Amino acid sequence: MPVPIVPLTEENETAMEDEYFLSFLKKIGICPPSSEQEVFWRIPGEWSPAQLRQLVEGLTLDEQGVPSQAHTIKIHKPPAPKPSKAKVKEVKKKKDDKKTSDRMERLKAMAKQRQQNKGKKPRRDRTRYYINRIIELTPIQKLVVILWSAVLEHGYPRYTGG
Repeated sequence: MPVPIVPLTEENETAMEDEYFLSFLKKIGICPPSSEQEVFWRIPGEWSPAQLRQLVEGLTLDEQGVPSQAHTIKIHKPPAPKPSKAKVKEVKKKKDDKKTSDRMERLKAMAKQRQQNKGKKPRRDRTRYYINRIIELTPIQKLVVILWSAVLEHGYPRYTGG
């Protein structure tokens, strides 16, 4: 869980308003407030105590006021802020709208194809495809399907009388 950095003194508040200091905080991995509800910058919760000690050692000043271990500071990438619920809903709605429009396009294409094929005899390979897909029918049911597909493919047999 991220730990907020709360400025307790006026000097701390002034530092938290300084753009250079804030850009430094970003470079070392401290996270800015991610939403309107957050006010304070935060230390990422994933950081270990060892990482925090290393950061403190890197910022420790020597007698001349210069950080003596600055080379040990690792620059961390702050985690990407979590999107708000409204943003998540908006993205989901866009995905759903895209799926719906894709389905509509496929349905329109199928309707157009059917319109073009209207009156044509069905292709034999398509009938076999559907027959092969019927796995769980009894042999008599399969025979009925085969006979019915033959009738559809070649037309009804004509009764000549007899």
